[in-house]
Amino acid sequence: MRICVCWPAYWVFTVARAKPGLSNCWMLSTSAVIVFFIGMIMGYRTEAGLFGIIQAVLLLNLFAFGISWVFTTIGLLMRTPGAVMTLSWLFLMPVTFASNIFVDPATMPGWLQTVVSLNPVAHLVTALRAVLEGNATLSVIAIALIAPAILLAIFGPVTMLLYRRQR
Repeated sequence: MRICVCWPAYWVFTVARAKPGLSNCWMLSTSAVIVFFIGMIMGYRTEAGLFGIIQAVLLLNLFAFGISWVFTTIGLLMRTPGAVMTLSWLFLMPVTFASNIFVDPATMPGWLQTVVSLNPVAHLVTALRAVLEGNATLSVIAIALIAPAILLAIFGPVTMLLYRRQR
């Protein structure tokens, strides 16, 4: 069960008991709202307004839901939480840093531009930027959600099989 210090504990416990997925969605949404709030204090203004922020948080949650099945499978396969964290970080580090989050891909070498163009996190970042700028298209959002959908289709059944075997 996860505890978030920014909301009353009784609400977090109620959500966490209801469904783990709902609890994770609540935690991610709360984190995103805090980041947007701090950004707005620092002067960030989105072209899409509140509706764009809601769309961005929804897109983040959909992406995280699809990707989370990979880590759930890893968690069921590994024996210790430390091993899960290490293996998860080995996956997340290159996917995060070999993307367009921090640097414009146009400034990267050609081979790295190719890697970034295939990176699902880069597609998510592009979609989020488009949503917050108010010029998102359905194709940009669909491209961002292809990888999580594929991972859900592969790792969802594997996770369920592993979970049933452990019970």
